[in-house]
Amino acid sequence: MISKLEILPNEIFFNIFSHLLWNDILTSFWSLNKRFNSLICLNFSINNCGIIINKTSLSYKIFLSKLFSLISNCSSLINSIRHIHLDGTCPYNYEFINKNRYIYNYSNLKSLILDRFYLSELLINNLCSLIQGQLNKLTMILDEDVFTVFESEKEPLIWVASQKIRLHYACFIEYLIEHTPNIERLVVYLKTPWNRYQLSDLASEKFEQSNTISSNKKFRAEKLKYLILKSTVDYDGQLYYLKWFFNNLNSVENIKIRLKIDGTCEKNPIIYGSIVDANFIWKYLMSDTIINLIHFDFYIVSKCKLLSNYSERTINSFKNHSFFVERHWTNVKCLFDEVKFYQHLSSSPSTINNLSEYFYDLM
Repeated sequence: MISKLEILPNEIFFNIFSHLLWNDILTSFWSLNKRFNSLICLNFSINNCGIIINKTSLSYKIFLSKLFSLISNCSSLINSIRHIHLDGTCPYNYEFINKNRYIYNYSNLKSLILDRFYLSELLINNLCSLIQGQLNKLTMILDEDVFTVFESEKEPLIWVASQKIRLHYACFIEYLIEHTPNIERLVVYLKTPWNRYQLSDLASEKFEQSNTISSNKKFRAEKLKYLILKSTVDYDGQLYYLKWFFNNLNSVENIKIRLKIDGTCEKNPIIYGSIVDANFIWKYLMSDTIINLIHFDFYIVSKCKLLSNYSERTINSFKNHSFFVERHWTNVKCLFDEVKFYQHLSSSPSTINNLSEYFYDLM
């Protein structure tokens, strides 16, 4: 006899599942009958519902003791899981990727979230392998910020955000680019204070020769076509690094920059003594070799040291600079914030707005 519960349409069950933890769905509904098994597999495959292991919902030990064997022994279930979320504050979760490598059992896994994981070389190598082999989305949460990495056939993408991780994360981007050569779309978000290596390295390294770095290191990004950069710049070393970074991206066709330049210290003569205009952008925020660039979209907010309005002078600099004139990139808009003494400079006049809308998370 069919129960009244089973008369309900699938949509009702999906709505019920959306209010339950994934492990409760399995323990409550799995093996009731073939229909429920099918609904659970479908729910895992089409939604962000997946394996979530953390201290608040389900510990790794409970997962191993109660659910691991159930999932592993059912091919339809393990093949339906598209999303896994692991909390690095649970020590055993590292075994899931680095030691036991259980994560490789999930052949259809497309989305992985690692929350507060320590960035070891072994972990990075495993992540690169997963990106190349199967993942469409990798999210790394460090403190309150997020690293997101996408690598898919249609629209490969890397998104990186960091606030408190001061070691290695800029070179972490380079490492990922080198080891995922099919990346076509790259989004980089660097929240202050950021660095390539340690803070002392950035202060001591000289990037004045914009196509070199102290190690003469370059990375290859031959298939990269689209770049979005959102960052703060507080001292000259960061500016030199960005220039070096752009000089490694000669294949890029589209660049979108959201930059907040806030260094006013005399120890940083480039930032302190410069007006952000056409020449500044050409010199520090573009590759020396422009080959494939088709579209260049920028919004730059910079602190005005002399507390003066240079809006008209800045706009005219684009009309007089041969590079921007030849490409018809002269329709810029520049506004001066007389309260906070910030200059707003945009290649898209319609996007000019207030500081909080575009840079609230960089303040």
